[in-house]
Parts: sequence; C-alpha cells; structure tokens
Amino acid sequence: MPREPPQMRFCTSRDGTRIAYEASGSGPAIIRLAGLFTHLEFDRDSSIWGPWLAALGKGRTLIRYDARGSGMSDNEGVSFSFERFIEDLEAVVDATGLRTFALFGIGGPCALAAAYAVRHPERVTHLVLHAAFTRGRIARASSSVQIEETEAVLKLTSLGFNDDDPSRRQMVTTQFLPDGTVEQLREFGDLLRLSSTAHNTAEFLRAWYIVDIRMLLPQVRCPTLVLHPRAGFRVPLEEGRLVAQSIPGARLVLLKTRNTYLPKDDPAWTQVIAELDSFLPADHSAPVTGDLRLEKLTPREREVCAAVVEGLGNKEIARRLGVADKTIRNHLSAIFDKLNVSSRSQLIVRARTTGTACR
Repeated sequence: MPREPPQMRFCTSRDGTRIAYEASGSGPAIIRLAGLFTHLEFDRDSSIWGPWLAALGKGRTLIRYDARGSGMSDNEGVSFSFERFIEDLEAVVDATGLRTFALFGIGGPCALAAAYAVRHPERVTHLVLHAAFTRGRIARASSSVQIEETEAVLKLTSLGFNDDDPSRRQMVTTQFLPDGTVEQLREFGDLLRLSSTAHNTAEFLRAWYIVDIRMLLPQVRCPTLVLHPRAGFRVPLEEGRLVAQSIPGARLVLLKTRNTYLPKDDPAWTQVIAELDSFLPADHSAPVTGDLRLEKLTPREREVCAAVVEGLGNKEIARRLGVADKTIRNHLSAIFDKLNVSSRSQLIVRARTTGTACR
C-alpha cells in the first residue's frame, strides 16, 4: 500500500514552549537539529534542504523539528538561550521515545549536538557537524569593531528581515550561498522570511553568537565527522579545525566549496554524500514497510502499542491504563525489542504504512 506522509506532532519543552517535530523512514535514527532557517511544511520541497533530508533519511529513521520561535513551533512570547535549545531537543527525544540516535547539525546547532552528546553520552551514537564553531561571532570577536559590526547586523535583522524588500535578507543568503544561483538565493530568501519573525530571527542569532563550547568539546566520546567548507564566508575554516582537534578521534573533511548550505548541484555535494554514507549507520536492505509481528506481544503490550500509534505520550497512556509512567517505559522497551524497531516514531511509521492497528 502507498506510504502515508509523515505526521507532524508537537511536544512541550520545559518552559512550556510547543515544539513541532516529524518522523519518517525506517532504520537507525538520526535527528536533524533545528536551525532558524527551517520549516517543517516547506523543507522537503526546498532545493536547499530537500537533498539534505533525502540523504540523511536514506536507510534511516529521520527526526526533524522546528526551532522555538520558527516554523510550526511556538512563535510568540518565547525566550532564546543555549540552555533552552538543549531543553527543546530533550523534549523531542522524550516525545519520540528514541533510545539511541545520531545527531546532525549545520552551523550553530553543531554546538547543541556536542552539548547534548556530553550530557547524554549513552544515547548519541554519532555526530555529524557541518560548518561548526567553538565560539559564536560575539564570543570569538577580537575587537570592539567586530562586536559593533555584529550588533549592527542584528539590529538591521530585527528591523526589517520580514518585509517585502529582499535586499535585507541578501546579506544572509549570500553569506550562506555565495555561489548560489539567482533562483536558489531567491528561494532561500523566501524561506528566511517564512520561517520566523524579524524579532525572533535576531534573538535566535544572538543566542548562538554568544555560545562558547571549548570546554565541552574534549568531553565528547562518540564518533564524530566534521565537515567544513574550505572557503566558506559564514564560519571561519579555523573554527572547523578547532572543533575537530578538540573532539577526541574526530575526523575533519574539508569541502571544496564556498557554500555553507550546499545545494545538490554544488561540486562538493557528491563528496558530502559519500562521507555521510560511509560514516552513518543505515539499513538499506530492510524494507521501509513490513508486517509487525503482533503475535509476539502480550495483551498489555498490544494496548500500549495501540495507544502509541494513536499518538499518545507515556503519561497519557499511563493514565489510560492506570499504571505508572515507568511501567509504560518498560512495556515500550519490550515492544521495541520484539517488533525490531528502534523508536516510537519508527513504530508509528511502520504501523501506519502497513495498516497495522496493534490490536
């Protein structure tokens, strides 16, 4: 039967902000960390993000979400800080029920990936960090002039990033895509305008600009691939080198491009695909669909399975069945093992694509 499109869902971060997320595919899990210029509704059809999502989701369960203040996540009355970004990722992980997974980030979210891997080393299997930095633009500024320049850019962003004049967005699009075509730059600019408000964009960027993870990087213990544009404008090459040097065993791959957000026609794109395929675990032999062997489950496990497919969280299932949250977690662990799935998101996808109701 035809594959059902991924379902958008929501979880709640520690401060009450609702975060929109989506799961698709089958195989080892990977989370595409949320940056500012993403939108769950438009990313898959984007010539910028579409190829990245296809590459990351090949033979894998792909989880992606919108950052607070952008896309389909809460946009009004939200605060921005590095700690909040970590809490948002923790909320997404809890909602999906993932036990282990890889993390993928571009730019600022690379710092989030490293911080989460240090806090939860038992859960993160691999890190892929593209255009990563050890310190944000303000944190690594070496003069008051550099700080003033950054503050001026943030001010301009907050005043008119979302109006109809594309020239204000071009200062960002041309930095991320200096060799992009006219059409790619226009599309990227439209995505910037759609993804968030001018105020949220400026505050989101400011939160990343003051990040300093130099003390965290040596504590990362999982295999790490660091990709970095050799001649990129957005993040200095030296920052990529420092990230790779600071993480034990990390491998640095320099890409022959000036683009940070590589489109599919970038000459370095085939190099990126080859690196991802050789580094990340994937299951290319197992079909995306397949019957769930429900006869392996106990009657209670089937009840839990059915509730998960309905979209209920652990607490809601516990209330429905009159048991403790921990009991539900134990049931889910047994269900995952018996049905050979790695997360509740994969369970939902498998159940819906095969028409299984878990009853």
